[in-house]
Parts: sequence; structure tokens; C-alpha cells
Amino acid sequence: ARHYALVQQYFRQGDYQRSLAESLTLISQYPKGSLYDKALFYAALNNLQLGNPEVNYSKASDYFKLLSEECPNSPILAESNAWIAILTSLSMKDKELTTLKKELEEKKSQETLIKEEKTETMQQLREEMELRIQQLQEKKNREIAHLKKERLNPVI
Repeated sequence: ARHYALVQQYFRQGDYQRSLAESLTLISQYPKGSLYDKALFYAALNNLQLGNPEVNYSKASDYFKLLSEECPNSPILAESNAWIAILTSLSMKDKELTTLKKELEEKKSQETLIKEEKTETMQQLREEMELRIQQLQEKKNREIAHLKKERLNPVI
């Protein structure tokens, strides 16, 4: 009972690491004891509060599932099952989000490639136009020179 009082006290104080440690002590020292379901429940809740959500949500879910499997008559079974449903949904949303982020990155890469190709194509077209303009300018200059020559030397 002393460990359970510490679990609750540390949890209320926001010291989730110490609360988790006390929960794990209860779980290991008193498996199937009268506070076993509560120790599993608090182990799960503490994991929800700590560090990396992906890792800790999975650990929390494992403790809630263990409670459901090993303590089918627990008064907190319904709440534990609700948490399992929430965490399962969150996990699915996280996977969906990860997939969408990958797709977005792929689209951005494709967009970058398309922009680069467009830039390259536009540069080629610009160069071709400049060459054509230069050729036309040269042709025009030759024609003007030819016309001037004919005017200056009329054939009469």
C-alpha cells in the first residue's frame, strides 16, 4: 500500500518518472496482488506523460492491454479499454500522418524536378530565340547593305 500511495503522490505532483518507478515496483513485487490493476493503470498513465509520444504511447497501450487481459474483473477495466481505443486511434492517425508527410515530400521533390525541367526548357527556348533573333538581325543587315549598294550603284 505504501508503494501505491507514492505512485499516486508522485503522479499528482507531476513526477511521472518516480511514479512510474513505484508502479513498476508494485507490478514486479506484487504480481496479481490487490493493487496490480491500479499499478498497471498508473504505469500506463505515467508513460503517457513521459518523453517520446510514439514510444511511450506504445508502452502505455501495452500496460492497458495487460490490465485488460490479466484483470478482467477490475473496476477500472472500462477506463483501461477506453484508453486502448484512444491510443489505437492515435497510433493509426500517426501512421496516416507519417504516410501523408512522405507523400508530401515526394510531391515537393517532383515539383522541384518539374520546376528545374521547366527552367531548363525555358533557358533552351530563350537561347534558341536569341539565336534566331541574331540570325534575323544579320539577314536584315545583309539586306540593308545590299539595298544600299544597289541604290548607290544604280543600273541605268
